[in-house]
Amino acid sequence: MNPKKKQGLPPPPRTRSVLQNQCTPDAVADKVPHCLAMMRYITCIEPLASASVDELVAAVGPTVQRYLTGEIG
Repeated sequence: MNPKKKQGLPPPPRTRSVLQNQCTPDAVADKVPHCLAMMRYITCIEPLASASVDELVAAVGPTVQRYLTGEIG
């Protein structure tokens, strides 16, 4: 696998600042549960629809935690 493809290019500086302003803890806490619920129960997207709660927490939790406490961009 090409390491450059895996890492991707960094977003342009303006995009980075917009992402940092939009990924506040309040925004993440507001949007993530709604998006997961829609994908799981309304559109029944697999593997979310059939995953257990523990599997969802293991899959999504670290990313949400990084958005809430880590550096973005």
